[in-house]
Amino acid sequence: MVFKIAFALCVIGSIILTPFYLEAQKNKGIKSLTLKMLDSSCFMGAGILSVFIADNHSEFAKFMLIGLAFSWVGDFLLHVIKPKILNAFGFVSFMVAHVFYIIAYNTAAQSIEPGRAFLQPWGILVPVIAIIIYTVFTLKKMQFEKWALAASVAYGCVILTMLAKAADLAVLILQTGTANGVISAILLFSGAVLFVASDLTISFLIFDKRYKKNYPLKIFNIATYFAGQLLLASLILTVK
Repeated sequence: MVFKIAFALCVIGSIILTPFYLEAQKNKGIKSLTLKMLDSSCFMGAGILSVFIADNHSEFAKFMLIGLAFSWVGDFLLHVIKPKILNAFGFVSFMVAHVFYIIAYNTAAQSIEPGRAFLQPWGILVPVIAIIIYTVFTLKKMQFEKWALAASVAYGCVILTMLAKAADLAVLILQTGTANGVISAILLFSGAVLFVASDLTISFLIFDKRYKKNYPLKIFNIATYFAGQLLLASLILTVK
């Protein structure tokens, strides 16, 4: 019961903290960093508590926790103002987080259907979506430096693969009729979609001067991020 109450407090805490962080991040500093890390600690805490609530010590749970931990580290590094090199490490940390999410999804899929192909035929949607996104960025005349474009393409491939694996696992869970299948599929797909939506919007905020001060877009970016992470952390309650 204690773990469940603590889990609920993590969810409520994130909902309360996010608006305060949104206001504070207008001026990066100790206050905004503190609020951000408290918010990030909510999804990290939700993931850890889920392990104890569901008594889930599976490989899936372990990989998900590692992914959440790298996200937590990424949140810190991306918010630090100096030295700038830490921002680059933050970017890498998030990419690694997605890699561990991918491993977690693949591990769960293999436990349900041993020998299942890493990507199903409809995985072709990954490069198709990537091309669409690149086209949108081009039409929007977003100004990427060469290193930023290369890094964004690499990161985009990773997050889209994460989305494809999340969708694949969600479909597999529904097809096999596993316990809490519908809830698991909703948490999985919704969390992945929200995370990808957040990553896409931050590209506009970083690389397009027209959107740098677009507050509604920042609200969408931050709200979808923390909501997505909470949903993914909650997966440990239902998927083993």
